[in-house]
Amino acid sequence: MNSKIFNWEFTRLGIPLGYASEWKKLYVELIHVPPITDENREVAEQIEDLVEQILTAKKTDPNTDTTELENEIDKLVYELYNLTPNEIAIVEARE
Repeated sequence: MNSKIFNWEFTRLGIPLGYASEWKKLYVELIHVPPITDENREVAEQIEDLVEQILTAKKTDPNTDTTELENEIDKLVYELYNLTPNEIAIVEARE
């Protein structure tokens, strides 16, 4: 849920507060989360590995820059959602 695509989708569904969106259960439940299948399990596992790397790095030093790992997660999430280059550009433009 901590990815650019999730933030992009939630800005469409959440209640805008000017600088952020209100996260209510009703709206969070509307967000599409692709199921893990045999076809995408490897991508999901790669995401899990990257998350573990971030958590380990932050545990060692909370100020560690994990931007590169976070960007890799975003790319894998785009793959998980089967986004086209045009759709990725729309999501990236929202940041």
